[in-house]
Amino acid sequence: KMNMFLIMILVIGMTIGVPVPAKAKIRKPSLALPVFDVKSKTKTTITLDFSYLAKYYLKGKDAIDGYQLYRKVKGKWKKLCTVKTKGKKKKTIKKTYKDKKLKTGTTYKYRVRTFKKVTGTKKVKKGKRKVTRKYKKTFYSKYEYLNVTTKKENLYGNQAPAQVHSG
Repeated sequence: KMNMFLIMILVIGMTIGVPVPAKAKIRKPSLALPVFDVKSKTKTTITLDFSYLAKYYLKGKDAIDGYQLYRKVKGKWKKLCTVKTKGKKKKTIKKTYKDKKLKTGTTYKYRVRTFKKVTGTKKVKKGKRKVTRKYKKTFYSKYEYLNVTTKKENLYGNQAPAQVHSG
């Protein structure tokens, strides 16, 4: 299974022009599913909350380098944004995303995935001499999904309905 993985990396690297060393052992980071939720919503906006990512996914050797957010529009997924971490020693990341100009009472589908970039060098044999090759690889988590409905139009505007007394 691992040999097949290395072969795939080599083939992909050669096809897209990324120098990948022969027999390079790239350690796949453990990327847990991204967690996000709704912070607030109105008739025309939805604000998504990524504070859980910011709190738990920015430390250690498997800290994420960012996340990608998508929304389903007319049957197709559209990328809304790619958010990258900032800082080297103490990483930070944008904790909210506000989706604007939405239709009232409509359900929107979102998906998000995290990513981690891995780079390094490896000495490989080229003919009779050894050369150093650089490699780059981006790993992605699985998608996490969320359905959100914007608030419906208030039938009475901003005022409460008049009290009706019968009698």
